[in-house]
Amino acid sequence: MGKLTTNGVRTDCNQVLAMWKDYDHLNLPDITREQFDALFKEHEAQLADIALTRSRLIRERKERHQRAARLNDVCCRMRNLVRALYGSDAIELKQAGAVIRSERKTAQRPAATDTGTVSTAQQN
Repeated sequence: MGKLTTNGVRTDCNQVLAMWKDYDHLNLPDITREQFDALFKEHEAQLADIALTRSRLIRERKERHQRAARLNDVCCRMRNLVRALYGSDAIELKQAGAVIRSERKTAQRPAATDTGTVSTAQQN
């Protein structure tokens, strides 16, 4: 038995149901054809519900992303306004969530290494 897929189960059920309608003398001890048909209809309804939920979630994720982008844009613009009004080292800028200039790490220069070379002034 292979991997179960939604389309595979749907195809199998349609084929078995069509065959079972033609050969109504075939019976299984634990399920009737009517029960099988009802179970299959429930399965199809659930798949339709899942598809509807999935499309709604996709739409809501898109709306969430657009809203987050808008909020981020407003935050960046507000920080830029605070930076322009109060300067890049103002406490107001820190309150707005930005890193102020005095708290930034300075770039570290690599230590000068003595390679043993002699300058031209020392050679003469």
